[in-house]
Amino acid sequence: MIKDISMRRIFALLLCALLLAFCACGQAESVREAATTFELTTLLTTLSREQEPISYTYTQRIHPDMPEFTFVLHGVYDGNINITDIDIRDESGSYHQTFDGLEISRMHYAGGGLEFVDYNNDGYLDIHIESTHNYFWLWDNTQGKFVENIQLRELREGGLVTVWYLDNGRLSRYISLDPGHGSLVEIYEYVDGVFVLVDSWEEWV
Repeated sequence: MIKDISMRRIFALLLCALLLAFCACGQAESVREAATTFELTTLLTTLSREQEPISYTYTQRIHPDMPEFTFVLHGVYDGNINITDIDIRDESGSYHQTFDGLEISRMHYAGGGLEFVDYNNDGYLDIHIESTHNYFWLWDNTQGKFVENIQLRELREGGLVTVWYLDNGRLSRYISLDPGHGSLVEIYEYVDGVFVLVDSWEEWV
């Protein structure tokens, strides 16, 4: 009699275990189906999304003795912000300069991202956009326009640059040597149209 009861209990426990395993498999399959449906829906939405035209407008006086410029960034939105050209207009609304054929991609929450900084310490504000690649244009007062500076892009993106800032007309950048333990510090000054390395040292924690 005791053996029969024990066997019935064991059989009941095995049956419960099998039922639980079957339910778990069903739930897992449902989760997988829901995930697959979500992925397909997201993919179809992404593929069907039209590129929406976007624009960002900035106004800035790059020097106290100069008129105010209006900078208009044009592009499309497709989940990210893609800037394709920049128009620069004077106070009358006439075109002063245009950058076209750009391929500047920024995260959707980052906005246009145009910054005005005097990188070469000449008293005129320059412009910068940070994206997957950095874009810099320095004001050339002789030509009366902005000129793209590739060297600044290379300095900003070369190596693992962890800190980058201007101080008294000198450009400082910190390059990680051993994450969390050391950095190479480089100081640059703008001399005769080129950013020249004038000092460097290593700092270790």
